Amino acid sequence: MKKLLSAGLLLSTLALAGCSSTLSNNNSSQGNSSATSSQTYTNTSSFKNNVFENNDAKIEIVKTQVSQPGGEVNELGGKPAFVIWYKITNKSGAELTPGSWLNYFDAYQSDSGTESKLTNPPMPQYTNYTRNMVNSIKKGETAENAVAYELTNTTQPVRLVAQSALSQEKFGEQTFNLK
Repeated sequence: MKKLLSAGLLLSTLALAGCSSTLSNNNSSQGNSSATSSQTYTNTSSFKNNVFENNDAKIEIVKTQVSQPGGEVNELGGKPAFVIWYKITNKSGAELTPGSWLNYFDAYQSDSGTESKLTNPPMPQYTNYTRNMVNSIKKGETAENAVAYELTNTTQPVRLVAQSALSQEKFGEQTFNLK
């Protein structure tokens, strides 16, 4: 229980750590789920075609899928989860870890006429994904990791929004159909 609490505190701290606000875009996608739409907001930042980029980081979504409870990256979850595998590159030498994903992204899903912000299921501390969350990424280096969001249902798409954790300024969003 103490380890699970420590992991939750660490993830909360990472989510509040900080963000940048200048972005450009790139292009890549694959996986079991498909991006169906993309929306860019009227500021200088963007997130589209599965790539988020700012002065400090480039985050590329490599693959997505639905994982059942007990499945990969959802070992302790009690509900199906939307899992995103990604690569994160440190462009500037700023403090950056694979867990920095949480500084930039929120996931939402509609169910019964309302939209809910999705939460991350508990993850055991011994997996590569949780161990890698806090490892520093050096300038010019890339790390791979995964993140999961507990689904409210397995039929409605997931809306992934890139935004500043502090100001809530939106950089863009993509919608992923569940297959």
